[in-house]
Amino acid sequence: MIPSPTPRRVLAPVLAAAASLFLLVLLFPVSAAVAQITSPGTVRVATWNVTNYGETDTTHPRDAVFQTALYGTFEGRSMAPDVLIGQEFLSQAAVTHFVSVLNTAPGSPGDWAAAPFLNGPDTDSAFFYRTSKVAYQSTTTVALGSSDPANQPRNTYRYDMQVLGSNDPNASILSSRPPSGTVKENVLP
Repeated sequence: MIPSPTPRRVLAPVLAAAASLFLLVLLFPVSAAVAQITSPGTVRVATWNVTNYGETDTTHPRDAVFQTALYGTFEGRSMAPDVLIGQEFLSQAAVTHFVSVLNTAPGSPGDWAAAPFLNGPDTDSAFFYRTSKVAYQSTTTVALGSSDPANQPRNTYRYDMQVLGSNDPNASILSSRPPSGTVKENVLP
């Protein structure tokens, strides 16, 4: 009989998910979030790891897939976000092109813009927003990434914005792409 392998859990993504949930609760308390669901000053927020989206993607076949995923409908539902935080962008040119992808998607309101791209030590996050819903204010690097294995590989960014039409308009969103869990230190026995 061959013994079954010991189940392994990846620590970094679990911690990142827990931290993200904590930050969302911290930034948008549950009672406030529930009350805001029906108010006119709400925004739909999505995040997406686009996996190494760079200059060579200016005519990439994935663009149509992104457009369909963001604005297509399934069983009467559509993602249709007002704010999109993307991970693994490679350059300002890639971010600029992705704004075009968002603005030309069938069903898009065509009012997308992006925060300036900050080039860090690895792939980076990008902040996209609809100008009719959000006023971008600033980007702050809150934790620096590096190639040192004891550190996170990518920068963590805080995007500050103002939600238009909201009674409490100031909001912040943090974005980070943790390591993939292939390093021994990131895996639990």
